[in-house]
Amino acid sequence: MEDSTLENASNEDLLALHKMVTEVKHDREVGSAYMKSFEIEQRVRAEGRAEGRTEGRAEEQVNTERERARADALQQRVCELEGKAEENADILLENVKSIMANLSLSLEQAMTALNVKEKDKAIVREKL
Repeated sequence: MEDSTLENASNEDLLALHKMVTEVKHDREVGSAYMKSFEIEQRVRAEGRAEGRTEGRAEEQVNTERERARADALQQRVCELEGKAEENADILLENVKSIMANLSLSLEQAMTALNVKEKDKAIVREKL
């Protein structure tokens, strides 16, 4: 009915409807009310978007903090394991030295006697 014209009103009902449409189109209060409702709708949408962004940022902050705490815990565990590995390497070195001294064995013979793994042999050689 937005393109309502007198020519389109082919019967009494359409003529009555055309008159109502014409009156509404020319009524400033209706136009003003429409504009107000449009502005309100736009404001509500803008507020909703802003609220959504705020919530999204808050959730992202929580996720970031959780991941940071997880990374810190993993880093601490790595440090603990590195410390234990170093301690174990020192103990192995002392055992190899002790076997070498007490049994008059060479480094290779002592490591063979202790069943030292190849990867650990390199560490012992480096520390010795």
